[in-house]
Amino acid sequence: ENNLKLSLDEALGELQPLYEKKDVKEKPDIWIVRGQNNILDKIKETLDRTKRELLVAVPVVPEAIVTLAAPLLSIMRDRGVKVSILVTSSAGRDALRRLRSVADVRVREQMFGGGIISDSDQIILLLGEEPEKGLTLAISSDHIGLVKFGKNYFEYLWENSKPSL
Repeated sequence: ENNLKLSLDEALGELQPLYEKKDVKEKPDIWIVRGQNNILDKIKETLDRTKRELLVAVPVVPEAIVTLAAPLLSIMRDRGVKVSILVTSSAGRDALRRLRSVADVRVREQMFGGGIISDSDQIILLLGEEPEKGLTLAISSDHIGLVKFGKNYFEYLWENSKPSL
């Protein structure tokens, strides 16, 4: 009986701090992703896992990206994923038409960077000094604070943008 009591006390001593979140440090997962192929792989992995909602902000919309993205976004839409895409007014008419066929699209005069938010639990921030040179650097994270901040900012930009015609 004493042995059982000691074992119980020892187990409680180890489990109680975990239960109360004491002495447990947060380990946010934040990755720096370099190089266009690595970034595209991370984006594809994120899109494949998206089940409910995809928010996309892209300041530059190269036709090659639209050609690659449109079929995948169409499949996502058919799976019931709500896709919202925010672009700048520099996007071409054909790109806008193709994106509108697979997503809700809004247009802004300018954006400072882009990104993707998947199901409110994953974010990819697309960085780089010259977006027209392609994808060179990104941050990928499932840290809830960063994802929430990104989603709030996207929603602010969305509300202050014009529907694509």
